[in-house]
Amino acid sequence: MTNNYSATSPLSPKNSSEVNLLFQKVVNTADYRAFEGLFHHFYSNLCKYAYRVVHSEAKAEELVSDVFLRIWTHREHINIQSSFQSYLFKSVHNQCLDYLRSQYARQSSKFEEISYHHAQACESPEQTMIFYETNQKIEAAIDKLAPQARLIFRMSRDQGLKYREIAEALNLSIKTIETQMGRALKQLRNSI
Repeated sequence: MTNNYSATSPLSPKNSSEVNLLFQKVVNTADYRAFEGLFHHFYSNLCKYAYRVVHSEAKAEELVSDVFLRIWTHREHINIQSSFQSYLFKSVHNQCLDYLRSQYARQSSKFEEISYHHAQACESPEQTMIFYETNQKIEAAIDKLAPQARLIFRMSRDQGLKYREIAEALNLSIKTIETQMGRALKQLRNSI
């Protein structure tokens, strides 16, 4: 991932207390130079982090930029319980997950379109009915999975992500992903 932004600017912080001080300037006085200092200090590392989740350099840069834009526009209403750095990385993480969920939703609508065309190609009304009933049973069984297991299952099956990629995206261990997928598949086999 290329770094188009310098990590140093006139207001570049040197430690976490300076980061928090700059953020307070942004919140209290709308100090745009302080905001730029924070942006330049964190942008490159946030883009690298987002890239590991979404696997697209352009999308990672867009998501990080969106987080900074949201911080600037809602600065008066942000209440940080921990450090600004933690808040920032958590915000980027959540933005990446929202993006992955929206991609999943798009993939699902494509799947429905393909299913429709497949059903149209069935030779008889009975085949069409069997196809739709089977598809409904599968979707109902997937919907009954625990939320995390359902998300992991869909990321694997619908988006074609490897367990390692899912683990990085969700900030979980590969072992947890394997366990969740094993349980999901067992539950789906029993349901269907």
